Amino acid sequence: LTDRVPRRLLTTLYLLALREWYLDLFMSRFVFTPLKELGKRLDFLSTNNVLQYFIPFYLFGLFLYYRPGLLPEPVIRYLPELYAFVALVMVLKSFAERRHPRLAWLLVMLSHAWIALAVSFNDFFDFGQVVIYLSGVVLAGLLGFVCLMWLRKNEPFYFTLNRYYGHVYEYPRLALVFLIAVLGLMGFPITLTFIGEDLIFSHIRQDQFLLAFFNALCFVIGGIALVRIYARLFLGPHAKLYHETALPST
Repeated sequence: LTDRVPRRLLTTLYLLALREWYLDLFMSRFVFTPLKELGKRLDFLSTNNVLQYFIPFYLFGLFLYYRPGLLPEPVIRYLPELYAFVALVMVLKSFAERRHPRLAWLLVMLSHAWIALAVSFNDFFDFGQVVIYLSGVVLAGLLGFVCLMWLRKNEPFYFTLNRYYGHVYEYPRLALVFLIAVLGLMGFPITLTFIGEDLIFSHIRQDQFLLAFFNALCFVIGGIALVRIYARLFLGPHAKLYHETALPST
């Protein structure tokens, strides 16, 4: 093979393999950067706006679910995609959020609720299945939110998503509990959220590509946003200057 292939091509392939085919650069430029730019355009999604507009809109969606005769059938047919798109908007904003960790966490929690509502309009979604799905979301979400509240109370000046703060140095147990909450909310296997996500996709028909795409993108981007919250708050060099820091040369 080496006799038939030019040495220059082999060297090029070898160097590309050493640099992992520049996949990190590709993902950063063509995937994460566009998502961040799109999320920055959603700055109107503040905590107050979420509570004042999106939660009442969600409650109105629940009202329509239990009173289906209020809307014509052609309109109800498009509601699953609409609600799944709202969930996608929330996880995009959570992914791009740089200032408020609690808002980013809350948006991922609410996106799961919108997904459950979307699938409920799409197909018969038994109440027991909703409980299985949302119980995992609620338990992990509340646990993580309590951790964030505690961390903000004790570290008010080191509580944003602009940089890495390394709080695991001083709060290793809190970091472990928050990591468990992250895994539970993102649908790590064996968790209730993971089982609920399987139930979600079992209620999406094979021809509903848009609904499946919105839901899958929500789960993927939401998981990345959650891991990013954990990494920014607990990983990296410790932000406080009175702790020892390794020199770059070491």
